[in-house]
Amino acid sequence: MRRFMRAIAEIRIKQGQMGGLYIKDTINDLDAYLDMVGPDNKADFLAEFSGYPSFWEKLGEAGFDQRVIIPLQALIATESTFARKGTKQKAQDALKERLASVKTNTWEASIRNGGDPIGIAQAFAETRKRGLGLGDPLYQALHRLAPELVSSETRDFGARWFQASKFLSAPSKRTILKNLRDQINSGNTIPNLVGLLRFGGEDFLTAGEFAQDGDASVRHIVMSLLNDSTGLRWLVENVNTLSAWIAASTEDSRKVLVDRMTERWPEVNDEDKSRLEVLAKAWNLPNPKAA
Repeated sequence: MRRFMRAIAEIRIKQGQMGGLYIKDTINDLDAYLDMVGPDNKADFLAEFSGYPSFWEKLGEAGFDQRVIIPLQALIATESTFARKGTKQKAQDALKERLASVKTNTWEASIRNGGDPIGIAQAFAETRKRGLGLGDPLYQALHRLAPELVSSETRDFGARWFQASKFLSAPSKRTILKNLRDQINSGNTIPNLVGLLRFGGEDFLTAGEFAQDGDASVRHIVMSLLNDSTGLRWLVENVNTLSAWIAASTEDSRKVLVDRMTERWPEVNDEDKSRLEVLAKAWNLPNPKAA
């Protein structure tokens, strides 16, 4: 019987003759309808369904759960010939509106523990050339979690924190990352600093405008990372980016940096000696071996 019903549904969908559907009831029982039409017909079914009068109005009244997420994601991704002109844009606008309405506490829980709406936002972001441009509720969630992000040794939510920062508008993203930079450059000890920097990646170094605070970045990041192989490895990996920090630092800071590298020389193994030489050459500083 189920196979027969699916075959009938497929014929009617392909013929563009789905017939009358109660919009609200169909949305509420969407899982059952999608099960009936089958995965091969899902995109066409939803594309036709979205053309029904009052579809977008009723979808807007349905809140923000799987009844809404499934059709919106499908309509954004669909290549169905049944999709009306402008359907994809309508779906994008509707999903962005819902993500923008998510409360700060919900964002905070998602960043800390995983799960939606982070997953929804990430999937949506991957369909767009431009960012999502989300605003204050997400910003406040990131702001609340920033002190814990900096002070934690393990940073279980670190990857999600930086991932979520990419969903902000460009000014908000730069601001939250610069605030995080300021916490790092405050002079307090940051446990597992390399781990934090790796979570942020090149995007953090650029959008956080570390070079604009080059002197503090050299004093609190570069100098502290000279103390072990893990830090030296990260410095070498990012040596070109860090050159701008060195150039922006004061003469006093550069002199202290040279002294620190020279002091480290006799204490480190041959691999780390090579790293120190790479850094000195790239930064136009005296070779720590000869100093």
